[in-house]
Amino acid sequence: MTDLQRATAAEAAGTEGTSLPAAANRHHEGGPGRTYASFGVVRALRQIRHAIRRRFFEPPDYQLLFDHSREAEARMTKALGRPVSDLDVLEIGPGQDLARAIFFGRSNRVTAFDHDVIAIGLDPGRYRQMLARNGLARCLKSAANEILIGHYARARLVRLLGLSSLPQPQFLVGDICSDAPPKNAFDLAMTWSAFEHFADPARALKNILASLRPGGLFYVSIHLWTCNNGHHDIRSFTGQADALPLWAHLRRSTQHLVRPSAYLNRWRLQQWRELFSQMCPGHTEILDQYEHPEVLGPRIDANLARELADYGREELLTVNAVFIGTKSKYQR
Repeated sequence: MTDLQRATAAEAAGTEGTSLPAAANRHHEGGPGRTYASFGVVRALRQIRHAIRRRFFEPPDYQLLFDHSREAEARMTKALGRPVSDLDVLEIGPGQDLARAIFFGRSNRVTAFDHDVIAIGLDPGRYRQMLARNGLARCLKSAANEILIGHYARARLVRLLGLSSLPQPQFLVGDICSDAPPKNAFDLAMTWSAFEHFADPARALKNILASLRPGGLFYVSIHLWTCNNGHHDIRSFTGQADALPLWAHLRRSTQHLVRPSAYLNRWRLQQWRELFSQMCPGHTEILDQYEHPEVLGPRIDANLARELADYGREELLTVNAVFIGTKSKYQR
């Protein structure tokens, strides 16, 4: 049995393989600022097709998203030492569905900060702003997503949360790497699957820390580049995972098959650890790994193990790296 095959056991852990090959710093086409719908109309139409499939044939598991949000809330409560309630909350990169902004908005005042203009419903004014800032592809994808999934998704979340109406977040539009949110304005800053898209993670983290009041909490969940679907090929998130070989983006023999849907900085776990250790001493790290990694075992052979020899078991099997901490009075 190879080391990689052993890594498929549920209790697998390790830190070997943290060296950074030269290819790890090369970015996908498009460069910083690219979002899920900024690769042009053709890719936007492809994603609309996937949205149709999700709506009618593979509906998203909102209960699972609800459970994950509950888990995050429990982690935040433990870190804060108090309930996550009656707080000024900043979510960075919430995306168009606003699922977590809705979840946390039931008992907090949430501000959504995103590179893209976000529209709830089909408000013509918001779509005009979206067209001017983010282009036609973003508008097409957002409108299609709203018609096919958005309204249905929000109604489902409202029922799961037992609410009578939809929480309405405030909106800020900007690039967190260059456009700082208001300083000392928030008690909690949170983000999911956004940092891997930032061209300057250190600047983004600095701006997030500056937005917090002293003692405020940050909760940063990063979808790792080195996990099986870290390439963000939309097929991996729409029930077509088998269209791509395992870790296709990390293997020279299969990299050409990957169609990334957004800019990725390709940072590895050790780089994230170094960033948070330098800027946020005393933080907590949690690694969310595949719940049943043993199912990958039968599909791993010696050739695959050789192709992934530069990567450690821990970073291959970790889906999300979560960093949690509080802003000290010494941090500006």
